[in-house]
Parts: sequence; structure tokens; C-alpha cells
Amino acid sequence: MDFVPTLRFIVTSDVHIGSTTADTAKHFTTAVNQVAAYANDASRNGGYAGLDAVVIAGDITNNGTLAEFQAAKSVFDAALPEGTQLVITTGNHDYGNGLVDGTRYTDVAIAEGFKKDFEDTFGAASQDVVIGGYHFITVDSFGKSPDNSRYGHDYSEETVAWLSDTLEAADTYLNKPIFVIQHIGNYETVVGTSADTYGSNSSVALSELESRYSNLIVFSGHTHVAMNDECSIYQEDYTAINAGGLAGASYPTNGGNDKAIGLSDGVSKPYPRAVYVVEADANGRVRVRMWHIQVTGGFFGQEWMIDSYQKSEFVYTADRFDEADLFFADDAKITVASTSDTAVSVSFLPVPAESLTARAYEVTITDSTGTVAQKYISNPYFTDSYREQAITVAFDGLVAGTTYTVSVRAANPLYNKDVTTEGTFFSAPLTLEFTK
Repeated sequence: MDFVPTLRFIVTSDVHIGSTTADTAKHFTTAVNQVAAYANDASRNGGYAGLDAVVIAGDITNNGTLAEFQAAKSVFDAALPEGTQLVITTGNHDYGNGLVDGTRYTDVAIAEGFKKDFEDTFGAASQDVVIGGYHFITVDSFGKSPDNSRYGHDYSEETVAWLSDTLEAADTYLNKPIFVIQHIGNYETVVGTSADTYGSNSSVALSELESRYSNLIVFSGHTHVAMNDECSIYQEDYTAINAGGLAGASYPTNGGNDKAIGLSDGVSKPYPRAVYVVEADANGRVRVRMWHIQVTGGFFGQEWMIDSYQKSEFVYTADRFDEADLFFADDAKITVASTSDTAVSVSFLPVPAESLTARAYEVTITDSTGTVAQKYISNPYFTDSYREQAITVAFDGLVAGTTYTVSVRAANPLYNKDVTTEGTFFSAPLTLEFTK
């Protein structure tokens, strides 16, 4: 069945605009301008022109000051085409990230002050907006976690009760999705939520409520995980989608014991500037595509189609991958070069585009006695150019005249926190024997 849009909107998150216009503000404007230019050409859009809305899933600002909210509003007002609605809610940084002058606050009145400044600037943080016959429901981040100190990282009982009433009233479109926008995703849904939702401190009540409605599409940010990770979409009781982070991407995988895995280019936060272009058709089907404003100035990565809101027909489930989906190219090989009497440099190309993403590479050196050294390394898989760039990792402490075997396995922990988690996929290894 051909897909002819009747609704189109952008989704992004974590813009993090400061008190003055920063780089992310420029990227936001570029994204809107590029997508609007594409959208206005009806000849390539099934006859449907226009951009109906821009959705931002929280962390509008860095520190939640009135000056930052006003600066952000100026950016958004200038960028949005006429007739395009802004759908926006709060994130933890819009509550100062729980800090005032660098000190953690526990006073509810302070949090209420942040909320007032946001709502005076943008309108209600929790609201139900109907656009083109579809509900867009924003969920305010206001709430205090059980540790009594992290405002903006939880959802209050009042917010959950409001959402319950709102969903019940909106659930008249059972053949249509309802779009829910919240900053912190529900625990153990999309990639990153196993590590960065504060676990049990995130609202169990919110998750349980949303799980009653299989026609929800819930967009969340906060983790800054790049959206072109295959696990940025997850379906179990409803559809959850990671909205990325326009201000920069964090690497979602740890190497065990909460140790970060180094990026092979030495950059801790590469910045993929990308947004979603989301469309719905007259039958309630939804198409989600990724738009990269820097590398391609157009669509890249995967396209996700949501054709049904029956759980039995969900396709983006946690078990949809197989370990065989993670593999090196047939002609892949390892190169080893000596860099000193005791050190070597090991190089190899990452997995090809046809493979499941490798979030990490396990590089092991063994001799006749067993493992001599092991490292986990990665590269910015969320850029388009990485596949042309060899991954290099250095080892020291080797002994001249000794024969070693180097083994490289690609790893992907899928929705889990790190590569030591049970269920992590490993590719078949590349191996090479060499003598130092």
C-alpha cells in the first residue's frame, strides 16, 4: 500500500539553548529550514505539502533560566514556518537540573519557579494538542525522585493522574496513534533507558499507565543516544522511540562496571545533527525517517513503519534481532604494526552497513598461556562516514620473539546497559597470528 502523508512533523530533543544563541540553536534552525523546504515540494510527497508541527521532548535550555527560555523562544519563533505548531515540554535541565548556583535544591517552591518561567514563555508543560486529527500529549517533568533531590527527573502523581484522564478522553481514535512526548523515557524501553532513567526512581506509575494503550507512540529524550541506533525504537505494550539529542550524542554502552568504552577517534561526544521526520497517513499508519542536517542534508539511516497498533502485530520487539545479524564483511582483516619494541597497533574496518550496528569491539591478544590483554573500543557509528575509517587500538607490554594471536569481535548489547550484560550479541571473530 502506497504511503501518502496527511500529517507531517519534526521530532527532536535536548536542544540545550543557553542564555545566548548557541550552536544548537543554529542547528535547530537549519533542521527546520531543510525539512520545511523538502516538505513544501508536494511533487515528491504524495501531493501533501507542509510541516504541521515541530516537537521537542524537553531540555529546551541548559539551566532553566527565564533568559534562556526567552532566548529559546526567539529561536523557535524565527525558525518555524507560518502554520507550523510548536509542541514542547520540559526536561530536567529546564528545572535547573536540580541545581541552583551549583547546589542541589530540595525546595518545591524553587521547582515551581522554574515551571512558572517555562509556562509563562511557552504555555502549559502538560497539554493535549490536536493537530490534523491526532493527539499530541506533552508530559511535564515536574516531580521529585525518592532521593528527595532530583527535580525534573521524575513525574509527579498529579501529572500521572492528569495523563490518565487525558488518555482516557483521547482514546476515541483506536485505529490511530496518540503521540506522547516526555523527556525521560520509561525504564528499559529504548536504548539508553537501562542506564539513564534513574532506574526505579523513574515513574513506575507513568509506565504502567502508558502500557494500557497499545496505540501510543511515546517520544523521549534525555539519554542523548543517537537516533540511528536500531534500538531507538521498541515495541512491547506500545511504541517507544528515542528522540536523540540535538545538542550532541552520548555513547550508550559501557564496558562493564560502569566503565565507559573509548571512542576510537578520541572524541567523547561526537555531534550528529539529526531530527526525525514523522508522517501519518489517512489510515493511521506512521512513517518515521531520520534527517541528517550536516552529512547528507537529507534522509539517512533506517525507515520505520508502524502499520498496526495491535500488540500481536508489533515488529520492533526486543527479540527481533539474531546474533547472525552482527557480522564483519567477508573480506575483513586485521592489520598489526609494531610501534615500539613492546607495543603494537591493531587496525580493522568496522562492520558493514548490512550488519547490525556494532556499539563496541572486543580486541583480545593471547599467547600460549592465555589472555595477555583485552580492550573494548568503539567508533561514532552514528555518523555516515565512519565505515570508511579504520578502527585502531594500541597495546603495550608485549615481549619480543613471542607469537601472539589477536582476535576482534563486534559486540552489541541491544537494549541492555553494557557489553557484559547477558544477551549481548558477539560476531564471529576476526583473527590474526603474529610474532612480536
